[in-house]
Amino acid sequence: MNLRLSVMRYTTSLLITALAFTSITGCSTQSGPLKAPPGADNSPDSADVTVYRDSSIVGAMATMIFTVNGEKIYGLDQGQRYNFRLAPGYYGFGYYLGMNECRRRVHIQAREDYVLRLAPNCIIEQERGPPAL
Repeated sequence: MNLRLSVMRYTTSLLITALAFTSITGCSTQSGPLKAPPGADNSPDSADVTVYRDSSIVGAMATMIFTVNGEKIYGLDQGQRYNFRLAPGYYGFGYYLGMNECRRRVHIQAREDYVLRLAPNCIIEQERGPPAL
C-alpha cells in the first residue's frame, strides 16, 4: 500500500511541475511579428537593426518577446533573428522570457548597421554598430 501511495504522490508532483513549467515558459506565446516597432522608418537616414536570440538551455521552450520602448514587437524562438529599420534616436530595447524581463537603452545613429545579441541571462549585447554611448 505504501508503494502505491508513493507512486501517486510522485505522479501528482510531476503533473504539478509540468503545469507550472508550462505556465512559466509561456508556451502559448506567439513567435514572429507582433507589432511594428515605434520609430520604424524606411527613410535614407534610418538605421538597420538586427536582434537575435542566443541559443541556451535556459528558457529553451519559451518564446522570447522582444520589446521596443516597452511595446511587444516580435516573438523570438531559439536562434531566430529579427531585422528592422529605425529612425535615429534613443530607444529602450528589452525582452521578456518567462517571468524574466531585461532592458537596455540603445542610441541609434543615422545610416548605421546594428546587431544585438539577446541572451537569457539578461544580456543585450551590441555586437556591431557605433560604440554605445
